[in-house]
Amino acid sequence: MICKRNLLLIACLALTPPAMGQEDYQQARMLMEQGIVLPLEVIIAQARRNGMTGKVIDVHFHDHQGHYIYRVVVLDEAGLIHGVIFDATSGAVLDVHED
Repeated sequence: MICKRNLLLIACLALTPPAMGQEDYQQARMLMEQGIVLPLEVIIAQARRNGMTGKVIDVHFHDHQGHYIYRVVVLDEAGLIHGVIFDATSGAVLDVHED
């Protein structure tokens, strides 16, 4: 019998590389071109150099009253899913939690 957690894990593994929603992507790209936020690739590379492992399975970009963040969902080697919140302007990790 397959439990809900295993179904979620199977679904996550079947995902293609993560993509932001169209509106998130357009806003992030515009802000990136203006030099306001860092490209997601730079933030992920920085996080990997600092020890973040696992597969990125989803990304969201949010504007909280002018404070821009990326929420990156990561599947670790143990099959656990984590949400990592990055400051989009500096790349700093603001929060990490298990989903």
